Formats: sequence, C-alpha cells, structure tokens
Amino acid sequence: MKKSGQERGLAGLMVVLGMILLAGMLTGAYVMTHYGLYNSDGSRMSAGDAFDYTFLDKPPTPTPDLTRDWMTYPSKINHYVIRVPQGWRVDDSVGSFINSSGEVVFTPPAGLSLDRTTAKVTVVALTSPNTRYPLNSRDQFTQWLNEPASPSASERIFKLANAQLDGLEAVEYVSRSLPTDNGAQYYNIVTWLQKDSINYYIELSGTLDQVNQIRDTYEQILTTFRFAN
Repeated sequence: MKKSGQERGLAGLMVVLGMILLAGMLTGAYVMTHYGLYNSDGSRMSAGDAFDYTFLDKPPTPTPDLTRDWMTYPSKINHYVIRVPQGWRVDDSVGSFINSSGEVVFTPPAGLSLDRTTAKVTVVALTSPNTRYPLNSRDQFTQWLNEPASPSASERIFKLANAQLDGLEAVEYVSRSLPTDNGAQYYNIVTWLQKDSINYYIELSGTLDQVNQIRDTYEQILTTFRFAN
C-alpha cells in the first residue's frame, strides 16, 4: 500500500532528526577522545562527568549554622551582641574580670574543663590602657594588622592571624607565660579590634591544654559577634 505524502514527510523528518542526533554523539565522542575535558585536579573527565558538568546546574550545598540554637547575649553598655553555646555560664557583674565597664565572662560547663580551673571567654571594651592588654593604640593596631604571623618559642606576645568581626578588621594574637616564668602558666588567645576609639578584646584564656580544648568553639563564637544598631 502506498504511503500518503504526510506519512512520507514524517518518516523523512524522523530520519533527519536521527542523523542529527547521531552526528552530535559522534562529534562529542571525537572531542572527548582527541581533546577531552578535564577536572580541576588535571584528570580527564569521563563522558558521564562531562555531561554532568555541562548540563546539570547543581546548587551549592548549604553550610549548616552550628550557632543557630546558641544563647544570645546583648551588651547594653558596650552595644554589641554575641552568642555562646547553651549551658555556658554568663557573669557580667561588676568586677567579674578586670573591673571594666560592661565586661562579661562566659564559662563552659564544668564537664568541659580538664581540672578545677576551666578555660573561659571574656569580652571587654576599653577606652583607656589596661596592663592586661598592652596593645591598645591606633598605631599599634595598624602595625599588627600589617605584620605577618610570628609564632616563636621566645615571644610572650605574638600574632596568630588577621580576622574580621562584623565586617571590621581585627588582629588575633597570643599572650602567654614562658616556661621559665614563676607561678601558674597561662595561654590566652585575644581577638582585638577597634571601633570609634574603643578597643574591644575577646579573649579565650586558660592553660594551653584548656584553650586547645575549646579553641574551635571560640572561633565559632567570634563569627557571631555583631555591633548593635
């Protein structure tokens, strides 16, 4: 039986589409064979990887907010907010640390401590020099921002890194005792920033072992620091 003109046209279109598809597959195979696509580590992509890379738009995996359920502390005196893990003790009574206005001490539960004296995180804001924080001038701040990290066995105070708190530049440094010192040994990490002629110091203090135990938590606490409007 003879096919109608419409049927012959449809069959011809299917043949053309098939030839186009076959040509595309052959061209892709030729490119992969002779030129190839490569991963970031220099290895050649497989055909499946190349298809995935070219045609699939994968959304980035969201980073979980580990501080979302933490306790928020607002400082009405020094005008900032900061978050700490649930269960940490908060002491913002006068004289709780170095007797500065608005100071606050955050202490983890006793179960985190290695002995009777636990590490703690403190936040102070100073408008005048204090012997605990010999770094306090604008010139010192600019100098330390521009210096490289400089850990040394002989330095009592040394820079760890630059940081950012609430979009402002900050300096992270260590203040510690030396093995030859008499008395109790200490190891303090201080994150220092300046705003409106005020020095802010967020300090993790304790022994070296205690500080290392909650160092990661301290770094997460820093990410929550915000100045209040």
